[in-house]
Formats: sequence, structure tokens, C-alpha cells
Amino acid sequence: ESGSCSKCAAGRYQGAEQATACKQCTLGHYCEEAASAPLPCPGGTHQNASLEVMTSAEQCVSCPEGTFCTIGSAAPTPCAAGTFSPSANATQCTTCDAGTFANTTRATACFHCTEGHWCTNEAQIPCSENTYNPNPLAHLVTNCSRCPERTTTLEKTARTTEDDCSCNEEYYYAPASFAAGRKECLAQCCTCPIGTKCNHGSIRLGS
Repeated sequence: ESGSCSKCAAGRYQGAEQATACKQCTLGHYCEEAASAPLPCPGGTHQNASLEVMTSAEQCVSCPEGTFCTIGSAAPTPCAAGTFSPSANATQCTTCDAGTFANTTRATACFHCTEGHWCTNEAQIPCSENTYNPNPLAHLVTNCSRCPERTTTLEKTARTTEDDCSCNEEYYYAPASFAAGRKECLAQCCTCPIGTKCNHGSIRLGS
């Protein structure tokens, strides 16, 4: 009969009394010699994939950019779309600011929303047909302005200025000096006279 108990070897642990064997250290944790419980890798680090078990905190490896590691991580967790991590050893990812977006996982930065679009944290969305947006960093669909009455973007999306709005079919674009005060004109879009044909975006009358 043995007069003393054996210590658990490094990489193994046992927390129960009268145990007859030691347990293998838990992933994301390390076990020093004679450990009674696994100790977790610090936040911002994770299990070394090249080691079956770890025996010291120094063997935990840094969480890479674009990921995060909570305490006791077995592996890094990718930042979700709409979030980013610009440096190593992150314990959490940062949400993109309004008007910026990250449309992939593991992002290390967010992109600026460009003119002609509006953005959620996760995506850049074109302004729909017959709307436009001249400003970057838009984060609301209402940042896309409606084209003036009688005008159209000719089935195109992601338009950036009011100049992208052309007179609708059945109207023609007239110089301001000509359109001023005429009942058939609204702004510079004038009703096509009887017997003429105006296509989308017409700048002159056709026969």
C-alpha cells in the first residue's frame, strides 16, 4: 500500500479526492504539474493548435487580427459581418460606425459607405431606381433622395446627383429660360406637344 499520492503530470489534472487517475487538460486551458483544475488561457489568447495539451500560460497563443478570444478559448472566433478587430489579442470585436460597413467575417477594418448608396453595418446598398445620394457615409435608406416629379434614373440604381434624374417619358427637358412660366413645364420637364414623341431622358423633341 502506497504511503503517498502521486502528482498529476504537467498537462493533466485531478480535482477529486481518492482519485486513481488524472484527467487530460481541457482545450483552451493549461495544466501545470500537480494541477487540481485546468487554468484558462487569458482573454485575447487561445489554445495552441500544435499542442495536444498545454502546461503553462506561455503556451497560449495570440488571437489574430479579425478575430476575438474570450477567456479559455479553444480557438479564435471570427468577427461577424458588421464588426471588426484591427489588432491581435482582442477579447471582443468592435461594431462598425454608422455610415461604415464590413460585409465579410474576419474584418480588420470597416469600409466607408460611398455616394449613391446607404449602408447598414453589414452591407452597402445601392440607392434604388429614381433616387440618388450625393453624400458618403449614409446609413439610412431615407438618405437616398427621390428624383423630382416627372423625372427618372432610367432604371439605373446607385445614382449620385440630381443631374442623374432625366425627364420621364412623355416629357422633354427644356432650358430654364424656355420652361419658366410655361404651364406645360414643371421645373425643366415639359409635356410633349401633340404629334411628337419624347423618349426617356429626351433633351429635344422627336417626330
